[in-house]
Amino acid sequence: MKTVAFVVTLLSCCEFPGPLGAQTLGWHDLQWHPHNCSSMAVASNGYIYLGSYTSGVWRSTDNGDSWSDVSKEMIDASVTSLTVSPNGDIFAGTYSGVYVTSDSGRSWTLRTNGLGSLEVFALTITSTGLLYVGTIDGVFKSSGMALEWRSESAGLPKGDAVFSLASDSTGNVWASTSSDGTYSDGLYLMQRGGSYWQRADFGPDAWVVTGMVVDPKRGLIAKTKLGLYVITDLMGVKMWRRVPDVGDQVNSIALSASGTIYVGVGKHGVYCSSDHGTTWTAFNDGLTNLSVGALVVSSSGYIFAECQNQGVFRCPIVPHVVITAASVAVQDVQGDRLVELGIAKKGDQFIMINEADDLYVIQYQGRKGYILKKDALKIN
Repeated sequence: MKTVAFVVTLLSCCEFPGPLGAQTLGWHDLQWHPHNCSSMAVASNGYIYLGSYTSGVWRSTDNGDSWSDVSKEMIDASVTSLTVSPNGDIFAGTYSGVYVTSDSGRSWTLRTNGLGSLEVFALTITSTGLLYVGTIDGVFKSSGMALEWRSESAGLPKGDAVFSLASDSTGNVWASTSSDGTYSDGLYLMQRGGSYWQRADFGPDAWVVTGMVVDPKRGLIAKTKLGLYVITDLMGVKMWRRVPDVGDQVNSIALSASGTIYVGVGKHGVYCSSDHGTTWTAFNDGLTNLSVGALVVSSSGYIFAECQNQGVFRCPIVPHVVITAASVAVQDVQGDRLVELGIAKKGDQFIMINEADDLYVIQYQGRKGYILKKDALKIN
């Protein structure tokens, strides 16, 4: 007798608003249409922040169901970048300097003391709490609440602007430079505790890097005018490899806590990779607008996509489920591990667990899946 294996895939695009919510698979349109989004960020308390080039900072405290303008105290509403410190302070880069809030956006303070250039293009905060800003005139660094800035441009091309920054878990910082905003003058690395930028002996073609993240295993993942690039180690030599699968209009990159890489591609939606950038899969089920601009992954297990003035969408990261005649194998969408479980079945209802020890009860009706309940796993 043959054993037939049924595969049911819950792409990380199920929607569940609460413990007893029941929603169909796919991205969920939050019915909110911000204009000129520049960036998104998530604080450790789960609050989501969206920066706009023209309308300041907006905040959601309920996973995107509602949004409020929290930038009324900001004189300059042209927000170019956002970052969040480990203790929850929010930093917003503008064309007038850096604003900071320590109360979730209820009040903001402009910090420009020592900031030689007020046009801020990029922000990153290291694991050691140091804040770096990329400006039209190099890099500046501060600690704590950005009370004072000092230039940190030694080793960078003089007069160059810094359009993107990224830091890794060890405290190293990467900077992308350009003299005209189009062509690259190189990628530079500041080692933790260092005071001089070292030029990397590799870089993606001639175009300036406009965004990057640091994957713990792969290293830098960067976007340029020509598309997405990942680092490949060829016989001990680091080289850039362009990712042909995702197209050339890459607008954003986001990295989940467990290592899945998400990219927003203009007119092609979202792509994801669970093997550190080696292979990529379209991730668009339910995404009715594919012109994705900004992306962010929240600590509560959601990914958010802003679709270039056409709305914000939300989708949780939930398990993949493989059902066989004997057992249920559960694999989270990041593909990090496979867990064999006994199956608790009643009709078309299954119990599953993901790597974060979230317990799911899934109801299947035909080819659609519904989250009936999500709770923390309790082990006695």
